[in-house]
Amino acid sequence: MRVCTFCGCKTDEKVNSCPNCGSTGFLNVCPNCANEFEGAFCPDCGTRYNAIAKVCPDCRTKYFSNACPNCGYNGSSSAKTSNSQTEYRPSTPRQDTRAKANAMTPLILIILGTFTCMFPLTIVGLVLAIRAKNAGDNSQQNRITIVVGLISLAVSVIWTIVSMLTGVLNSVSSS
Repeated sequence: MRVCTFCGCKTDEKVNSCPNCGSTGFLNVCPNCANEFEGAFCPDCGTRYNAIAKVCPDCRTKYFSNACPNCGYNGSSSAKTSNSQTEYRPSTPRQDTRAKANAMTPLILIILGTFTCMFPLTIVGLVLAIRAKNAGDNSQQNRITIVVGLISLAVSVIWTIVSMLTGVLNSVSSS
């Protein structure tokens, strides 16, 4: 928005002359602080004269800076700004796909280890899940992964013992 320097009429940026008095002298109006100024940027707050306000998806506050002044949202997944007093917590769940993929790795290793009868894969998956738990991941998915890993390991050990005993019994009975 612009203001005529002669009569004070507020006009759109696209207008070349004042519709009231015909003057061609205008001052820009800051959309953030309503300061009247010459040039492209407000000398008080640094906002461009034709800037469009961003709307925070969490608190619906309109803002022109890099981060929401109300809740600190800055558009990133970590979304905590240095001047924010409280930690940003989104109202809608947002999950980092890399973290989700890393959380699935132990479970995939455990399942592969179970079906291919490879102890090392099951043990590595179980160790990764336990390390994630010790690092603070107490999610339900991680707890389920640990339980599945322990069951898988127990079944694999029992299956190995039964197979070895069956082989020993077969060799004894054939002699």
